[in-house]
Amino acid sequence: MTQTDHWNRRTLDFIVPYLEQARSIVRVSTGFFTIEGYNLIRQYLDEKVVYLLVGYDEQSHERLRQMLIDDIMLHLSRWDEANRREAVLDLVRKLSAGQMRVVEIGEAEIIDARIRKRDHGKIYIIDDAIVLVGSSNLTIGGLIRNTEGVATVNEADRIHDWLTNFEQYWNAKDTHDLTDELLRVLMEWLELNPPYDVYLKTLLALTPEDPGESPRATYKMPVKYQQVVIERVIRQLKDWRGAFLVASTGLGKTIMATHTALRLSREGEIYNVIVFAPKQVLPNWEDALDSAGLNARSFTRDLLDRPASKQGKVKEMLRILERVDDKYIILIDESHHFRNQERATDGVQRRSFQRLVNIVSDNNPLVLLLTATPLAKGVDDLNNQLYLLPHTAPDNLVTESGQIAMPGFDVVEPNVWRVSEHNDEEDEFAFFDNFRQLPVCTVISTSQVAKAFATSTPDGDYIDFGEQRRWLPKIEVRKVKAPVPLENEMSSALDRGYFKHHRFRFQQRGQWIISESTIEKEANIAWASSPFALKEVVSNTIQGNYDVPYRYEAYEREQVLGPILDKIINMRFEDDLKLKALVVFIRQFLEQKRKVIVFTERRATAFYIEMGLQQLVPDARLASVVHRSSSGEFVLRTFDEVYEMILNFAPEANRDQLGDIPLKNYDVFI
Repeated sequence: MTQTDHWNRRTLDFIVPYLEQARSIVRVSTGFFTIEGYNLIRQYLDEKVVYLLVGYDEQSHERLRQMLIDDIMLHLSRWDEANRREAVLDLVRKLSAGQMRVVEIGEAEIIDARIRKRDHGKIYIIDDAIVLVGSSNLTIGGLIRNTEGVATVNEADRIHDWLTNFEQYWNAKDTHDLTDELLRVLMEWLELNPPYDVYLKTLLALTPEDPGESPRATYKMPVKYQQVVIERVIRQLKDWRGAFLVASTGLGKTIMATHTALRLSREGEIYNVIVFAPKQVLPNWEDALDSAGLNARSFTRDLLDRPASKQGKVKEMLRILERVDDKYIILIDESHHFRNQERATDGVQRRSFQRLVNIVSDNNPLVLLLTATPLAKGVDDLNNQLYLLPHTAPDNLVTESGQIAMPGFDVVEPNVWRVSEHNDEEDEFAFFDNFRQLPVCTVISTSQVAKAFATSTPDGDYIDFGEQRRWLPKIEVRKVKAPVPLENEMSSALDRGYFKHHRFRFQQRGQWIISESTIEKEANIAWASSPFALKEVVSNTIQGNYDVPYRYEAYEREQVLGPILDKIINMRFEDDLKLKALVVFIRQFLEQKRKVIVFTERRATAFYIEMGLQQLVPDARLASVVHRSSSGEFVLRTFDEVYEMILNFAPEANRDQLGDIPLKNYDVFI
């Protein structure tokens, strides 16, 4: 029996059965239309006439014909699917055959309707028999991603009213026929050369045939894709005095930044280099810059936030920063360390921002930001890092929220690089597309490099790094799902508030937060993670190790949580359904001679997995970034230990770096 009402995600699944029932005519009224959305339903529209009525988006007071066409084509240019050309061909065939007309309703009707009904009602009329009324646009967001509501209308008199209204709007004088114009631009799009060819020709035009001479034998010259990025970054630095390079881990940000500095030095643009980087990779930077013969100084990035000192590295850093002028370039590696401008303790602006922004503003050096992970929470992460670049953006009197600012009345820095966060019901991360389009930003991923620069062989794909081949791994992602242990006992303890505490206030980044569920959040995460992680939280709650005002006295917590702790302690690895599911995967992968990386959130869980696999899959060679200290705590191994594990997990790819390190060739990396 066909479902008559829907309020959920994947509205497509609800609509498809009705489209399959359609015999001859499908009428659609929608506020948004994309070819990607049309592609989702086109297989159900064969041999049917389709009438598509497109309205205004709610944030526009005016929707002209060309604006709609431009919007459709812009979305098409961003749609990265292998079958998009097939979808366009199908749409062109329907338009050419007169089987589909695309019409936009006029201003008066749509404004009246929107104001009158105060909703975003979208209409799908199947023949003259069924009407689907709701909020689902003919887009991938409306049909799949968003939570939408749709109801079925099948009473004859109500269907007649919907049909009458549709025909009234369809034939209205201010309804514009977009069919011929859309057909024209789509046919022009089909005549374009394949984007891959255009991309390669662009690379050829932008990449110099000669990247320059190597300064010495130990210097690592950039390979082709790195040369392309370097050319773009150099143009950005010359145009805007700043650049932001986001490149996936392993693509060689150090090599690209070093060669950028070398090129600028040879052209007389800079004389000096300053690098701020994590302590662990500082030796790599020093080796790279030294092999380039550059006059460079390097510091750990945490020094920027330390108070001034009369001696030591902070004093040395401040002394060097005082010398900065327009012939310096400042390289900031792992710039996501500066995602927050304020200190977590009191909300005061960090010293790093005060120092860098003042130096850049007063002395005009070049600044290059580098990271693989620019984003953790939202648009503020990007804007805080962009704030460190020279404030050379074109005048922008729009605030981060998208509001117009009045000079002299609003606090706004019009020349700061930033991304505005506009609400987009189709894509909550649309602001990242805006970030990518900033003139100072370059974003490159491993998948882009693999598509454009990899050499394919029967054994796999690789990229040439001089005389070496770096093989691209074939990655398959699996997520282990299983019921949580001790469901009744833990549910009861959580419901009765044994992991809650009395409300208390604490300060975070200048804001006071009131909470009563600090431990409860930890308990929920640990419960879903592993018995070891849950044991840690339950034990600490019983013993009162959290610095909170507990709701229950110690003896009460012991009375309820003690039996749970006993059961956790007595759990065996072979009784853990989630661990058993993981074991099935690992045995399967080991038989196929495939490597396995296991990601988990809790340190206790990482140790638990290692212990469990040692018992249940004894032939697997295991490496884990967590170990248990002599005091019983779960702690991260040192960087050197983890780095050695990484080399041994992929010994072929890291053959040149293993040196005297004993070969262990791990199968599973936790």
